[in-house]
Amino acid sequence: MEYTYTKDVKNSDRLILEIVAAIGIFPLYINTVGTTVMIGFSSSLSAANVTALNNCITAHVTTTPQEAAEVALKDAKTFGRQLILQCQAENAVMGITASGKTKAVSDYLAKLMTYTQDGSLYASIDELTAISNDGLTITVLGLSPYVTVARAKLYRGYIQTYLGIPVTP
Repeated sequence: MEYTYTKDVKNSDRLILEIVAAIGIFPLYINTVGTTVMIGFSSSLSAANVTALNNCITAHVTTTPQEAAEVALKDAKTFGRQLILQCQAENAVMGITASGKTKAVSDYLAKLMTYTQDGSLYASIDELTAISNDGLTITVLGLSPYVTVARAKLYRGYIQTYLGIPVTP
């Protein structure tokens, strides 16, 4: 017997466990097409089990807070690594290797790189703000054009846009 519901289900394995906990019967299958969920059983369910199944489907949460946090962190790490790659490619095109500045730039940006690749994007914003306020050190260390106040602000804006927060000048 098949029961059909309208529900956004991202984790059918968890839904199966929830169904078994609610009615004590394993479904034969769960098929999803968009937000339509079809759940099959070997025979018709009792009225009590149908009520329990309905309540189970209604109570099912698409993602847990833990799962949502894991997805957000994975996405932030992916974004951060792409941003680092973009900056490194720009520096390569500008001649960082030939200028002998790779180590100096890497050392200066070490904390920023760590924060960004780890998906700690708010910490990256703070570090980019500090860099954008540190023009004298950038000049003294001769890091331009690879590290500049303008580029720090540009990359801070990329992160702020990704996070959906106002871009600071």
